[in-house]
Amino acid sequence: LQNSPDVCCANGYAYINSDQKIYRFDGAAIVYYCTGFPLINSALDPHYFHCMGDVFFAANRRDNTTYATQSVLEASYQILQSNTVALSSIVSAECLSSNLLGPSDIDTSTLTSPVRGYSVAQAGAIRGAIEPLQAAWPFDVLQDGYQVGFMPRGQATVATIDLSELGASADKPGVRITHSREMDSQLPRRVEVTYSDVLREYDQGAGPGAERLNTDAINILKVELPIVLNADEAAQIEERLLYMYWMERHDISFVLPPTYAHLQASDVVTINADAATYEVRLTTLSLLPDGRIECTGKYNNAAVYTSVAVGEAG
Repeated sequence: LQNSPDVCCANGYAYINSDQKIYRFDGAAIVYYCTGFPLINSALDPHYFHCMGDVFFAANRRDNTTYATQSVLEASYQILQSNTVALSSIVSAECLSSNLLGPSDIDTSTLTSPVRGYSVAQAGAIRGAIEPLQAAWPFDVLQDGYQVGFMPRGQATVATIDLSELGASADKPGVRITHSREMDSQLPRRVEVTYSDVLREYDQGAGPGAERLNTDAINILKVELPIVLNADEAAQIEERLLYMYWMERHDISFVLPPTYAHLQASDVVTINADAATYEVRLTTLSLLPDGRIECTGKYNNAAVYTSVAVGEAG
């Protein structure tokens, strides 16, 4: 905004008169509101800029002479400024604060989610500062060549593996797939998130909670996020976390032949079995002495990481 704007506060907003336009600021963004007044700010002609309901006044301080009024019948909203930053910027700043890594040592280019605000309350491990961000926008941290890479969850499959390729062995065929599952009673029935509410001057807000009904589990998981969110974003995080915890209760392990040496942790692969098709996100890969690759992973479903849940503002 150019020149020296006039400002008044009313209706829970700050209104700015600048360059014959009135803008409204709600604590998150500045938007064009309506036609304003010519600037009349002068030491020789003191005045005030005031708002009552949807009527704006510019008046002389000495005798309250009204210079002009502006009635707002239909406000035109257009976002001019947003205070969000890319998730990659925050993760990169945290990593570089170690003074052990340089910009060429990390790759955060795939972390594109917008972040309204984030706070680190106290000094501590970099991992501890990044983990709340992983809860809000799930991503994996991996070694990618000579770099530390960051990969968001929900990626497309990079390889299709036939069941006959599993359990590769120089002697006799081994177990093709080992599958274990966490007990339902150990998983959360309900996930609740607390956060800094962008629409309540960053006071603590609480999401509506996401709950799984068809289970005997009774646990309630409370997640405190030092992140600025709105009600919809909090509800979506709760739903995403709940579905993710239940999906990832399955642990899958198998052995691949050396032809899959290009795979790395966080890659998603599809396994075609006789009776089903499995989509697995690889979590660890270990190279065996004979060149085979021992893999562990979790079930993957890209739809789990996309939520359209709606919260209740205020």
